[in-house]
Amino acid sequence: MLAQHPDGSIWTNSEGNANLQLVKGPDQGAALKWNPTLLYIAFGFDRDGYRWIATDVGVVRAGPAGTDTTDHRTGFDHGLTGNIVSALFEDREQNFWVATENGLDRFRKPRLRALTLPTYALANARPLAGGRDGSAWVDRFLVAAPNAVPQEFAAYHGRGLTALYRAPDGTLWGGGSGEFWTREYGERRNIPLPSDIPGNTNIFALARDGAGALWVSFGRQGLRKWADGQWSKPEGIPKPSPLATAVADPRGRLWLGFVGGQLALVDGGAVRSFGREDGLAIGTVAQILPSGDSAWVGGENGLSYFDGKRFASVVGKGGEPFPGITGLVRARDGTLWINGSTGVSSIAPAELQRALREPGYPVRFGRLDYRDGLRGTASAVLPLPSATVSDNGTLWFSTTAGTYGFVPGTLPRNAMAPPVFITSIRTDHAAYAPVGGVLLPAGTETLRLDFTALSYQAPERMEFRYQLDGVDRTWRENTGERAASYTNLGPGRYRFRVIASNNDGVWNNEGASITFEIAARPTQTVWFRAACIVLGLSILVSLYFWRVRQLRRRYSERMRERLGERERIARTLHDSFLQSVQALMMQFGLIKWELPVDHPMRLTIDRALDTADDVLSEGREHILALRLNHELSGDLEAALSGLGHILAPRHGARFVLQESGERRPLRAAAAAEAYAIGREALLNAFRHAGSDEVTVELRYTASQFSLQVRDTGCGLNAEVYLRGQRPGHFGLVGMRERAHDVGGTLEIRSETGKGTTVTLRLPAGSAYVSKVADKLLSARHS
Repeated sequence: MLAQHPDGSIWTNSEGNANLQLVKGPDQGAALKWNPTLLYIAFGFDRDGYRWIATDVGVVRAGPAGTDTTDHRTGFDHGLTGNIVSALFEDREQNFWVATENGLDRFRKPRLRALTLPTYALANARPLAGGRDGSAWVDRFLVAAPNAVPQEFAAYHGRGLTALYRAPDGTLWGGGSGEFWTREYGERRNIPLPSDIPGNTNIFALARDGAGALWVSFGRQGLRKWADGQWSKPEGIPKPSPLATAVADPRGRLWLGFVGGQLALVDGGAVRSFGREDGLAIGTVAQILPSGDSAWVGGENGLSYFDGKRFASVVGKGGEPFPGITGLVRARDGTLWINGSTGVSSIAPAELQRALREPGYPVRFGRLDYRDGLRGTASAVLPLPSATVSDNGTLWFSTTAGTYGFVPGTLPRNAMAPPVFITSIRTDHAAYAPVGGVLLPAGTETLRLDFTALSYQAPERMEFRYQLDGVDRTWRENTGERAASYTNLGPGRYRFRVIASNNDGVWNNEGASITFEIAARPTQTVWFRAACIVLGLSILVSLYFWRVRQLRRRYSERMRERLGERERIARTLHDSFLQSVQALMMQFGLIKWELPVDHPMRLTIDRALDTADDVLSEGREHILALRLNHELSGDLEAALSGLGHILAPRHGARFVLQESGERRPLRAAAAAEAYAIGREALLNAFRHAGSDEVTVELRYTASQFSLQVRDTGCGLNAEVYLRGQRPGHFGLVGMRERAHDVGGTLEIRSETGKGTTVTLRLPAGSAYVSKVADKLLSARHS
């Protein structure tokens, strides 16, 4: 056989020889020796230079070339699928694969390695305290660094240590079942327990306040303070249940967490208590990480954030609740590390900030668990805390099966972005090869696209995002199944894209994509839709013209009724009222002539007859205005011209009608109201202004229609002009109301001795008949 070493050298073996011979390489060194008692079938090297040998009793792994290390054998009795190993292979992610007669096995390097420590005296995790540089105090051992050999510094006097605490001045305090001590300058000093505490009581928590007093929790026995060589009971502390944890912040305040799900903040003599009514809903408060006036709080039911007033729960992506938290530490880059019952989790600073800005946001998180070499979980009882940090930022975690230390950022990381593949396209009736441009049959509405990515370190941790252009507005995240399903798809061309990340969140953003097309039924073609649109528009246009004709008929009927009523009123006024006035004037005339010439009543009767003559003239003018029937046809110019030329001779004035712009047909309602306003303005101008000339101007523009009546008379009374009407008269008010009803505006300008101008303005949409509608209607009528 031939095998290549990571340094580039080539090695071989010979039958019956237990040694490996160097065929070619940078150094023609000594042959590598194997265990001569093993019958090896194949051999190889991994990326770290370790030697692997396939035998008939399993696989053997030896140290790098040139080293004398202990061989490690893994066989069927250790969980290998078989004993006879036939092939060895290392993939690009440094997974080492072993083929046996019964199956395939994978070996991978653990990210975490537990400290080598003797069996812990208790069944729970070991107590921790961060030390100088990268060291830590673990149970009765001092560990200089994660890869250093633990050195014992203290012996147990009781059943075992349950609490360690390193004060800000570097003093180490420890306690366990029936013992309490401090260590200064390398010397241990025992401190007797309070007289009222049983000798076998465990110590649960230690913390020193700003005054230098050490607070000690004895579980159900309560809290005690050690200061100036004396024990005392703190006052003002709520006692709902035993204390679970105590933490001092940089300001010397104490944060106390209780088994019953309550928290207390002790600041000198002031104590603030918090509970469920403040949003704290995580059960037993097992760990607190203060940050100014805020704090992260962990407990049996999850993680919570305290903003100084209330608590808000924080959950992870996929509904992860972060249960069983007994350790919280902050790395130097701001990442929050959590030791809980599901493993060691980490949340990046950006995710923490977003969770605070958006309540309920599920944070993305990293996770170290059994797949990374972590054995056991955070202890649910003792000790607390189960996580600590050294002065140089090294993190330490304690579980029920081991203690682990590492510097964030130095853990092995899979930097290989996984290749992504689309494996099939499935409909309800068939499966299709994942090739670009595949044509799916007409009527396809339900579709499933299967995909995968090639990463073998922890494939269950891979994440996928996919998007179907034209259907998905944003990327959709995979919920576990490596497939995307769509329903109610219509005909057309589609492009499906999928990207993936490996177990360490390294994304292949190029991913894989595929285009496909769904054929259209006859009823789904563009021509069919166009025909439907044309038919629909034709129906709408027909309905529109039908409605217009109906409205025109109704309007014409109403206008005929109005004109008929006006003519009836005019006839009645002419045949009865005016004739009656005329008869009364004749009677008063006869009475006048019967009186002596010098009788004083003759002058009174003359004045009455003059007034009656004015009333008679005004009545005839109104009758003439009522009988003008040009409103129905919308011939506003003819109606106003006829009225003006009737009134002008009666009042000794000149009448002028002017037009500007291209004349356009007016809507019937607009013409009727414009005529009524113009009629009122003309009557006022001829009757009251005393003007030599009255002008009517009709102006047609693209944006509006305007009617203006102006005179050169005396102008409006100042009081009337300011009020906008003459007391007891409603002519000006009625003009404004008519203008408003047709969507226009009325402007009246007047100056004493210079005349009055009345201007009506109507927007084009309210004034003119639509050009398109007018042409279509004209064509239909023709």
